[in-house]
Amino acid sequence: DGLHNKRSVAVEIDENGKTFEENAFIKANEIAKRTNLPVLSDDSGLVIDALDGFPGISTARFAKESNGYINAMNELNKRLINKDTSASFVCVLCLLNYKEEPIYFKGIVKGNIIPPILGDNGFGYDPSFKPLGYDKPFSLLDEKIKNSISHRYKAIKQLLDYLIA
Repeated sequence: DGLHNKRSVAVEIDENGKTFEENAFIKANEIAKRTNLPVLSDDSGLVIDALDGFPGISTARFAKESNGYINAMNELNKRLINKDTSASFVCVLCLLNYKEEPIYFKGIVKGNIIPPILGDNGFGYDPSFKPLGYDKPFSLLDEKIKNSISHRYKAIKQLLDYLIA
């Protein structure tokens, strides 16, 4: 029965693209080649204007190289002293139907990087990111509010609108 047939695919994927779209496609394509099924993948990260988009596609790697998100956030705050703190969280979903062109859905939430690091809810860079129109970082926002404005929510909403249409 196709509804109850569970398959998993474990594979190491080298995310060597130059954009969120390229990395999302690389992941989707690697899995699609092995399954012949439609695949949904994502790539996301933090883009800081004054740092020329850094950490961008290297967001998770930067945290790993910094020995954790707290150290990464502290380093970003140091780099932003006396600079514009404008930033965005970006999420790109790639829907790849086997042997068809990929379809992309991009969600962006704009905000600012704030010192000091506040709160411990959420994950990643949430304690340093204050979305525009709010007086608290993601880590201190009610989960329902965060989930209704996040970059992932916006990308998934576009995907759902596409699938329903």
